[in-house]
Amino acid sequence: MNKLGKFFFILSITILCNILYSCNNKNNSMDNNPETNWDKYVGDYSSITCRNTTDIIKGDSILFSGVKDGHLWYAAYSQRTKEKIFEWEDRIPIDTTNYKIDRGYGEYENVKIKSVTPSFYRKTDDGNIVTVCLHVSSTALPISYITSFTKQNESVHIAGKYYRDWYNNSIVLCEYGVDDVGIYSTLLNSFFKVTNIEGYQLFSFSSSTDYSTGINGIGMLDISTLFSYTIPVSNEEAILYINNSILKWNYSNAGAVWIKKIIIPFEIPSDAKPKYTSTLLDKSTDVWKYKVNMVYYDGTKKEFTFTININTGEYKASV
Repeated sequence: MNKLGKFFFILSITILCNILYSCNNKNNSMDNNPETNWDKYVGDYSSITCRNTTDIIKGDSILFSGVKDGHLWYAAYSQRTKEKIFEWEDRIPIDTTNYKIDRGYGEYENVKIKSVTPSFYRKTDDGNIVTVCLHVSSTALPISYITSFTKQNESVHIAGKYYRDWYNNSIVLCEYGVDDVGIYSTLLNSFFKVTNIEGYQLFSFSSSTDYSTGINGIGMLDISTLFSYTIPVSNEEAILYINNSILKWNYSNAGAVWIKKIIIPFEIPSDAKPKYTSTLLDKSTDVWKYKVNMVYYDGTKKEFTFTININTGEYKASV
């Protein structure tokens, strides 16, 4: 990202955060109008500071978060019934006026938390994973705060933005490098890390690794692709279907275990210019079954299925 791009990125994020996430000085809330969703849904919120909500609706639910009696708090309500769907409160107290940020290399920064934005909630077999964004005084970009409650009642906190679910209740976090201006103030060297529900890192993957050499005609594999268009089959391996190829990627070795080109089991006219869409029909065994739909330029529709053994890469296609 060039200097001009960095400037406009920081400026746009700053404006967005000031509009959406700043707390009111009088009551430490983003809500200036007393007739708000907080009144409609939450009711008595006098003990909740740094309040925030989100217009991003998860199905029927609307999300609220803040600091309640010195603990991070997060709740979701049904828009249809106005009833509470769930409520979560952190067990570990948080100091909103003197919150310590680990900048790495033995450096720390004490900041004031201005507001807390709800981000993500997932209930698992082992507990809950909750993410809120802390908007602090020293930087335009929010700092994600992730906590995991397991059956052992452990609470673990991690800096990093929730990216997606992974294998066996683990999650993928996206993090960024730090420059000398402030925490996460520019997107320098992004990387992903996978952690289990207790917050322990299983592995990390940096965007600085070069995948631009092209693999069997697939082309460039950037870090986002390697985590977005994949289905994990273990903590360190996943199946990726892209550019009419399917492969099994190993994140520890940063390489493909096997790669197969999707072979169409019939002739295609030279002027067909087909477009492809695919659907995973069955992954209940080690032999996965896909369906591929094709539409030619003249509107002709074709389809075929193929199976792939995710252990060996054995490929079979049929009409």
